[in-house]
Amino acid sequence: MIFAAPDNSVAHHDTDAQKGFLRQILSEMDWECPEILKALDSVNELYFDSVTQVRLSQWHRGRVALVGDAAFCPSLLAAEGSSLAMAGAYLLAGELRDAGGDFRAAYSSYQRRFKPFIERKQRLAARFSRQFVPRTRLWLVVRNVASQLLHVPFVGDMMAKRMFADRFAMPDYG
Repeated sequence: MIFAAPDNSVAHHDTDAQKGFLRQILSEMDWECPEILKALDSVNELYFDSVTQVRLSQWHRGRVALVGDAAFCPSLLAAEGSSLAMAGAYLLAGELRDAGGDFRAAYSSYQRRFKPFIERKQRLAARFSRQFVPRTRLWLVVRNVASQLLHVPFVGDMMAKRMFADRFAMPDYG
C-alpha cells in the first residue's frame, strides 16, 4: 500500500507506532481499509518505509565513490534502481579505466557525465509520485483516466516514451 502522508516520522522498528500511524491514516478511508485495520491487530511485524530520493551534491569523497541508490536513488516509484545502478557502475568503471589510475579525475568525470541525467530522472520520479498518489479527487480522476489511456496503443506508447524514455548515450569504453 502506498499513500501520501504529511509526516512520516515513525520509527521503522516500532511496530506499535507504525500500527497507530496506519490506524490514524486509514481510519476515515473506505475500500479495503476497514479490513486492513482489522487484520492489523493480528500482525506482529510490518514492512513500513517511506518513498524517498537520495540527492547528494557529491557522489565521491577521497577514494570512495558511490553508485546506484547510495548515490542517486530516484525513488522506488521510478522502478529503475537496478538499471541505473548498473549504468552508473559501467560509467564509473569506464572512467576509471580511461583515467589511467587517476581516481579523482575518473570520479569527477563519472559524476559530470551522469548527474544531469540522474537529476532529470529524479524530477520525473517526483512528478510521477504526485500523479501516482494524488491528493485530491480531481487528480485521482485524472490519474485513473491517464491509466486507462495507457491501453490505447498510440497514446500509451507516446505517454510511456514521454515518461520513461532515456536520453542518455552510454559511452563505448571498448
